Amino acid sequence: MANPVLDRCDRDSRTVTDDDARSALTANAPRILAYFLHRVASREDAADLASETLLQAWRSRRRMPGDGDEARLWLFGVARNVQRHHWRSIRRRDELTRRLIDTLDQSPTAGADAGLEVRRAVDSLPAAQAELIRLVHWDDLTLEDAARLLRIPASTARSRYARAKGLLREALQEPPPAPQSGAQPSGPEQVAWPPVPAAASPRPARSR
Repeated sequence: MANPVLDRCDRDSRTVTDDDARSALTANAPRILAYFLHRVASREDAADLASETLLQAWRSRRRMPGDGDEARLWLFGVARNVQRHHWRSIRRRDELTRRLIDTLDQSPTAGADAGLEVRRAVDSLPAAQAELIRLVHWDDLTLEDAARLLRIPASTARSRYARAKGLLREALQEPPPAPQSGAQPSGPEQVAWPPVPAAASPRPARSR
């Protein structure tokens, strides 16, 4: 059975020229940006998602309805698809970040700060090590596939990966707990963390 709404869209889309599509995108760009500003925390992310929406809409402009109101609704449909893809990417990235944390056997700060802490730690690595960590833990490649992609021997990838994990453990290491009561002398002589080496004892004067 024919769908009158789809028939109308198909009929309208045949009349859309590049100039029509450009005008529709320009007129609706502020609405698309506002759509994302209400749905994501970062203005920069909203601008990126709005740009992606307009780019996808331009690539699919032959499907854009010719009627102005229908074109606006069609653009919001494109925006919804971009938003869904964005949230799927975030969920996948967070899951891969949790897997990286588990791999490192750390207990990082609870909550959203944990993922940010890990990403900052990865960014602080040497570039080659950071890229290997991203490929394995965020892009979900095997170490062997990552080595092929980077065009390095598998043995190099393994040693580089081991060094990267060691550096990440150090970067994410939490401060040790405070000493237990009675474990250290009380009062002003108590040693603070990290322990400060005691001053060297003066050497006895040479006999002349």
